[in-house]
Amino acid sequence: MVFCGEMKGGKQTASIAREIAAIRKLADEVSRRLDVLARRASEIGEAKEYVPVIPPSALSVRTSLADRIVLLLDANPRRKFRPLGIKEAFPSININSIRSALIRLELDGEIKRDGRGWYTSLET
Repeated sequence: MVFCGEMKGGKQTASIAREIAAIRKLADEVSRRLDVLARRASEIGEAKEYVPVIPPSALSVRTSLADRIVLLLDANPRRKFRPLGIKEAFPSININSIRSALIRLELDGEIKRDGRGWYTSLET
C-alpha cells in the first residue's frame, strides 16, 4: 500500500535528483569553458598568472584529498604544480597534508614528479 506522503516524497526526491544532475552538468560545462579561456589567454600572453581549472567534483567534501589532487592535476594536464599552488586551489586543506598526499600519490604512480617539488598529471 502506498501512502500519499510517500508518493509525494518520491516525486520530490526525483525532482531534486534531476535538479542536482542539471546543476552538475552545468558546472562541468562552466569548468570546460574556463579551461578553454585560460588556455587561450595564456597562449596569447595576456594571462599573467594561470588560474587552475578546478573540477566541481574536486570541491566535494566527500572526495578524499588524494582524489581531489588527482582531479586538479588531470584537469590541468599541461601545468606543473607545487604544494603551495595546490593549497591555493584548496585553501582549507593543511599544507602538510597536501605534501604527504603528493608524495604518496607519486609513490603509487598516480601522478608524476617533474623536478624538485613540482608535480603534474600522468596525462601530460
